[in-house]
Amino acid sequence: MTAQDKAVQALERAGEMMRLCLADPSDFRADLAARTFAHDARRATRPEPRHDRPGPVIRTRGQAASC
Repeated sequence: MTAQDKAVQALERAGEMMRLCLADPSDFRADLAARTFAHDARRATRPEPRHDRPGPVIRTRGQAASC
């Protein structure tokens, strides 16, 4: 299964959970599931982190403010 397939599945699950959440706003489990699946979809669409960079990561002031 490719990363794109995982992202599509996670987005579909997030949409389904969002519909459940909107149908019953007091159901915290549907809200949590929708947030979790949306997070999974975002992670699936991003490239894997690269941990092979040697040395410290140097950030500029603009980047440090957004971290």
